[in-house]
Amino acid sequence: MTIMTGSLTIRLDPKQRRDLHRIASALGQSDSEFVRGLIERGIAAESAGERLRYLAGALGVVSRGRHVAAGGDAWSKVLRERNWRN
Repeated sequence: MTIMTGSLTIRLDPKQRRDLHRIASALGQSDSEFVRGLIERGIAAESAGERLRYLAGALGVVSRGRHVAAGGDAWSKVLRERNWRN
């Protein structure tokens, strides 16, 4: 069991509050448990994106034995070659 050491106040409009409570209840959670889960998943997703950011634009493809850098006309040509709907 985790011991909670702080609190955070957020303001929700009435519809957001009703929707939050409805979803949390359907999952068998308190509103606070549900929101904590959302925050944890959001933090984890951001962390994964940060960890993988250095790969952006670094991927290429090998087509018929030759390397083709990502982007540009060469990439479009490879995609057209591999498109089974031609």
